[in-house]
Amino acid sequence: MRGMNRRRALWALGAAAWLFIALFTRTGTSSSHEWSRLGTVESLVERHNFYLEESKFRGTRDRIFRNGHFYSHQLPLLATLVSPAYWILHRVGGLTISNSADVDPGYYLFVLLTNGVAFAATVVILYSTFLLAGAGAGMAMSAAFLLPLGSWLYPYAVVTNNHGISGMLLAATAHLMLVS
Repeated sequence: MRGMNRRRALWALGAAAWLFIALFTRTGTSSSHEWSRLGTVESLVERHNFYLEESKFRGTRDRIFRNGHFYSHQLPLLATLVSPAYWILHRVGGLTISNSADVDPGYYLFVLLTNGVAFAATVVILYSTFLLAGAGAGMAMSAAFLLPLGSWLYPYAVVTNNHGISGMLLAATAHLMLVS
């Protein structure tokens, strides 16, 4: 595949993976782990700090107390990286994420814009990597879908967490190592 056809194929593959994940993405928060991560994101966007005490997710058990403030027990790097998605939903779309709704459009869209996009990008990166390694287009396509679906990347793609984005970054690093 060359030029425009390859670009279209990559976009189509990414869109197909993202739409597949959209069918299974959870619609509401359910664990202290999620509250801890979401509290950091909410605090960054709405109050420009990392403190959890003013967050609606302050009730999480997954927090630490340091220098007079509660913080998520998660490292802040990935919360910082996904904050733009929440900013778009909150500032532009007027959505927030609930800590109690079973069906929460803000949460659903946030997961789709973060881990859903990361999953789709991982599929595209794997496809490109398999092609680079000499696999045929059909084999590369099959492997690019089956590998993430048969691993922890699939369940991590349908909820908010750090693992799906980390998996995408790892796949990108492996691809870049093969390219150079």
